[in-house]
Amino acid sequence: FPSHDNLFLVAITVSVFATQGVKAEFGSVPGLGGGEKKESKSEDPQKGMKAFLENAKKAEKLMTNTVDALFEVVVSSKASAKIESEIKAANSIKDPKERSAKINEIKTMAIKEATASEEQRAELSNLDSKKKEALKNALFNLGLAVLKDKDLVESGNDVVSSFTSNPMEAAKNASQVGELKDAISAIGSQLEKASEITPNLVELAKANKVEPSMPKSSNETAKNVSISKKRG
Repeated sequence: FPSHDNLFLVAITVSVFATQGVKAEFGSVPGLGGGEKKESKSEDPQKGMKAFLENAKKAEKLMTNTVDALFEVVVSSKASAKIESEIKAANSIKDPKERSAKINEIKTMAIKEATASEEQRAELSNLDSKKKEALKNALFNLGLAVLKDKDLVESGNDVVSSFTSNPMEAAKNASQVGELKDAISAIGSQLEKASEITPNLVELAKANKVEPSMPKSSNETAKNVSISKKRG
């Protein structure tokens, strides 16, 4: 396996800490916890917020699709009745964001547990060619999702700062500011979940002699993972 062994872990760790910094900054947004004004980094807060929220949705979709694909590769064929029951129950959640978040949580935990030990990874060390290709592409997409989330952390910091310096704008767009806060929280959750499954997946790739290429930029195109099933 190439020297990329720790690439995901490094990127994820940096992004998690950066996300925590952005979340902390909300305490200084007037109307959301008080604090001193800061110099604005964005001339148009509304435009910056709109772009941020659109990109956040795209990054979340990529992470969701990646989790789905990884679940199909390492868990689905031997999913326990308990996991299937939990996913079925989660599918009944009316709020789409809550439903997706719950399914991601269930699948991420299942992926982590299915690859937790060397013995379990050994059982998965003879994946067929289709699953090997899916694992390779899903790992690339996981890295790409992390890079996109890292970009969002940086742009989110700018948007938060723009509202910090403009309390009237923050009050006028209170609902969107709340959506921004939720989006940043979701990014942190995505990165934390990615950090939980990444080490085991890297080891699983090694066991299958899979050498995934790593994205060098967040602008790269996600790879197709045909094995993943569309959520119903």
